[in-house]
Amino acid sequence: MHTSPRRDFLGRLGAAVTALAGSSAFAPVGGESLPREPRRQPLPTSSWDMSWVDRLKNASYRAVFDANEVADGFALDLAGMFMDQFRGVYGTRDEETRAVIVARQLGAPLAFGDSLWARYEIGAETHVNDPTTRAPARRNPFWSAPAESPDSLWARYEIGAETHVNDPTTRAPARRNPFWSAPAESPRAHDRTTLEALLDRGVTLLVCNIAAMNWAARLAQKLERNVEETRNQVRNGLVPGAILVPSGIFALIRAQNAGCAFMRGA
Repeated sequence: MHTSPRRDFLGRLGAAVTALAGSSAFAPVGGESLPREPRRQPLPTSSWDMSWVDRLKNASYRAVFDANEVADGFALDLAGMFMDQFRGVYGTRDEETRAVIVARQLGAPLAFGDSLWARYEIGAETHVNDPTTRAPARRNPFWSAPAESPDSLWARYEIGAETHVNDPTTRAPARRNPFWSAPAESPRAHDRTTLEALLDRGVTLLVCNIAAMNWAARLAQKLERNVEETRNQVRNGLVPGAILVPSGIFALIRAQNAGCAFMRGA
């Protein structure tokens, strides 16, 4: 299976962190405390959803990941690594490790739903291919695993037997597509770092409103569509659970005010 340079790096990073687990590198610094969080509440006239800050309060460990590029979903991998490795070292539950992913600048499409990826050809725009078809993605490949793969169809409908095609390895009727040269499944098909899986685990996905609206204007101009109509479609077409915030900078600062460690996600 092809592995991207970022996934190679992630594997090496994971091995290094695991080797250090239990050492003083992960021990709390004696007497260290975070600055007291400001206690101001959002103005009654504010339309921004700030409920995500409250979800951070009871977590023992908190981190915010700056996804300012799509970068093969690297921020998602890091968020999953954070939660999994703290579970391995400290035995934490997901609700004790809260991760916040901020999709901003070139990373905003991470939070765009499948309908936006299809309607505005975002795969071609961001140079992201669907891992199943290897063509520019017509859905958000970071949201969920593909519903079907060529191999799963061969297995389910016994196409090898129907077409008298044998698997070159087993020499039995093929239960996978032997002519398919791409990886048999998405790199995210069975792991826990799809956005859908991460949000189910309590991860917060914040989307920079400035970046989202800039993307909308750019796509509308490119495809000769109405800008305001496109902006409304983007606002209403984010993946389920994504929260628009005034800007990515606002989100990164507010998450750190709430006790999150900062991590680059691209």
